[in-house]
Amino acid sequence: EVWIDPWLDYLRSKGVEYNFGHELENFNIVDGEISSLEIKNLFTDTSFYVKADYYICAIPVDRIAEKLNSEMIKSDNTLQGIMELQNNVEWMNGIQFYLEKRTDINRGHVIYVNTEWALTSISQQQFWNDHQLATYGDGSIKDVLSIDISDWKTPGLNGKTAKECTKEELVKEVWDQLKKSLNVNGKKIIEDYKYVYVDEDIIFHKNSGSVICNQEPLLVNLVNSWSLRPETCTEIKNFFLASDYVKTNTDLASMEGANEAARRAVNGILELDHCTEKKCEIWDLEEPFMLSLSRWYDRRRYSKGLSYKSGLPWYFRTLISVKRRLKRKAKQKVHGDI
Repeated sequence: EVWIDPWLDYLRSKGVEYNFGHELENFNIVDGEISSLEIKNLFTDTSFYVKADYYICAIPVDRIAEKLNSEMIKSDNTLQGIMELQNNVEWMNGIQFYLEKRTDINRGHVIYVNTEWALTSISQQQFWNDHQLATYGDGSIKDVLSIDISDWKTPGLNGKTAKECTKEELVKEVWDQLKKSLNVNGKKIIEDYKYVYVDEDIIFHKNSGSVICNQEPLLVNLVNSWSLRPETCTEIKNFFLASDYVKTNTDLASMEGANEAARRAVNGILELDHCTEKKCEIWDLEEPFMLSLSRWYDRRRYSKGLSYKSGLPWYFRTLISVKRRLKRKAKQKVHGDI
């Protein structure tokens, strides 16, 4: 059975043309604008040129860094920051477990702080009640548990790092770590899975089976890296960046950040084209109100030229102390009533 992505058909119906098995070879720039792209057909090993009015680049930071040339950086020197950003990447790739029963672990992301490989997860079906998984395949799948492995360098329960494992060992180790965290106090939240999918960006050796490389590492926003990140609308008039490494309100390497960058790119093209169509909405990132005092404290220290101060601020320590006292009093009251 061949599964066809319905979104591909939808976008094709809108005039989008996909060219699989092709690779960007080079940007050609004339008078400060992209004049054409050199594209390589990986099937025939031949190259050809593509011309367009506007060019949107939506590839990861380490890949775009390989393609930038001196003429592009000369036309927009902020692109130089990408050359340094390409080194700020780590592995955060995942596994999807297909389950035969609905498993709502938590309404949102779960961070397993006690796992050796720094696992995080999200239960998918709870967010897609109008899109039942049981309507696909053999009808047995009721949920998908998506996992990210954030630490590929620390030994797991099997004594191996994630990078040292074969695909089978990787799957087993992740499932064992999840069960250790979730199945506690006699409860069995997860027992077994029916199917599993490992991110195809993780490449395994054909003979030894161990991990060779990761084709899509994730950008990590390190301290003082904001100044290295370019804008979506570059100084190259017809060239736009729509990826997670550009400056956005989201300010995080994530799908949300990439999505915002894409909306900004669309707005940039609408402006250049003097189009009267409604622009894409851009909104601020909502952050918890309870952290507003910490953000104010950070800005105050930064304005004074002071370094970041780690550890809990005094007001958080006070709140924790008060909470503990109230909890103790509540327990004493319960014992007193008994």
